[in-house]
Amino acid sequence: MKNCFLDEDDSWKLLRRTVFTSPEESCGFQLEKIGKKIAKDCEGLPLAIVSIGKLLRRAEKTVEYWKKVSEDENPLGIVVNDNSHITRSLLLSYDMLSRGQKPCFLYVGVFPRSYLISVSELIRLWAIEGFTDTSDRQLLDSLVYSSVVLVHERSSTIENTKTCRVHYVFRNLCISIAEKEKFCHVLNKYTYSFPRGTNHQPRLCTHNNVMLGIEEVRATMGSISSIRSLLCLGPYHPYPLRLHLCFTMLKILNALSIRFYTFPYETLKLVRLKYLAITYDGELPNSISKLQKLQVLIVNRHCSGFDLPDPFTDRTFLQNLNTLSGVSGCSCTRGVLGRLPKLEKLGIHIVAGQNEKENFSFFGDIADMKPYLDSFKCTVSGFNTQVISELPNFPFKCEKITLSGCKFPWKYVEVFRCNLRILKLRRNAFCGPVWEPFHGEFRRLKYLLLEDLDMEVWGGANSRHFPKLLSLIIKHCYKLREIPIDFGNIINLNTIEVEDCRPSVAISAKKIQEIHQEKFPKKHLQVHIHFSWEDKRKRG
Repeated sequence: MKNCFLDEDDSWKLLRRTVFTSPEESCGFQLEKIGKKIAKDCEGLPLAIVSIGKLLRRAEKTVEYWKKVSEDENPLGIVVNDNSHITRSLLLSYDMLSRGQKPCFLYVGVFPRSYLISVSELIRLWAIEGFTDTSDRQLLDSLVYSSVVLVHERSSTIENTKTCRVHYVFRNLCISIAEKEKFCHVLNKYTYSFPRGTNHQPRLCTHNNVMLGIEEVRATMGSISSIRSLLCLGPYHPYPLRLHLCFTMLKILNALSIRFYTFPYETLKLVRLKYLAITYDGELPNSISKLQKLQVLIVNRHCSGFDLPDPFTDRTFLQNLNTLSGVSGCSCTRGVLGRLPKLEKLGIHIVAGQNEKENFSFFGDIADMKPYLDSFKCTVSGFNTQVISELPNFPFKCEKITLSGCKFPWKYVEVFRCNLRILKLRRNAFCGPVWEPFHGEFRRLKYLLLEDLDMEVWGGANSRHFPKLLSLIIKHCYKLREIPIDFGNIINLNTIEVEDCRPSVAISAKKIQEIHQEKFPKKHLQVHIHFSWEDKRKRG
């Protein structure tokens, strides 16, 4: 069932017409303010707006009641067996999904309402769960087309979705169906935390991490032997929590929102583990190599990147690992990289001033050992005063590179050209007042993000330098004077976004749009301009 979504203004108009049916009735200022929030929370779905409007129409029209409704995550009481009109309509949409779509849809639906789901990670999780292939985006696209999954942000390559979520009314239904069909148990409130049948659930998803600190909850969790996936998705918890990890069948542990002060050695007994994501500031033990099935290792830290133990002669060291995120530069040695034969995505985190290969010499080792990475990310945090005089060998043949805080001179940007399709430069990734691209430097680049850079002049750049560019995003580049006007001659350019830059940058973007429209009348170049100070002025 394909749905047409309303914008915020039309949503409020529909809600107001549904609630106030008599000419004698009026909506006061306070009710209107809360009502607009209720309408917005319906996320444009007319069926949800009308249903909640009827609820408000039947009840006493007080600020207290409307506020209660606005704070309720499930004000319509949607559960799989309630037999209401809205539930029957939603179930019809769910029943129309194919057999392969349903588990993927339920998986998205059990995430918290405010949680923005990374599509690349979601597809990887689907693959580990056995729902789909790693690279299969068609299934997600079909869910988006059916309007049961909403796009929150488009990705670098325009046609793909970067982050997504389930509409809130569908989410309530998903949780109810997931419980009933023994697909997943959602842990949110202590009351009735583990109803009958929970011990047969294959997945456990927590929306409230504080629950994990309750002894009775931990004890009950410890008695559930069937869990294969544990998703701790509540708000970040800065204090240590004891997390029972005695699930011998566990394949997925996502616990980034829980801070571990000591390494959770219980994970090393989980020999089926394929996905491990934790927040931990210490060193990883050598025995991490016991996790031979591990495909994804993500370690968030509050300081520098973590060190992988030296595998020495261990030829089977994490041989199935394809994603490594948060690692330090010191771990990117030939010995370590040589024993990660399936590595495809690599993310490095360096803290400035710690003398941790600050000359980026590890780039050469990565280039020699892993020249065909799909994705490479390097983040330097802290106050980095160093600007290197010479960039080591970096002949990466990967398609996506993200750099932040590196402070490379612009003359070295040419080493990143090769097969590059996506380039994201953030927070002084490159420094200097002038960037003058070389001819043919980025002949395959489709997406370019420039954010928080000190560049003033984009000198000599033209359509020949970026012939395949689809999307150009410029954010917080306060010194940049303008975008080269010749960008209007890039035939496939379809998006320019400018956020918090000089007005002259916005003017040049509009000029590029005019040139593009004149030269390619059948194409459509979208230009989006946003200034945060205008938002403050409107609120004021």
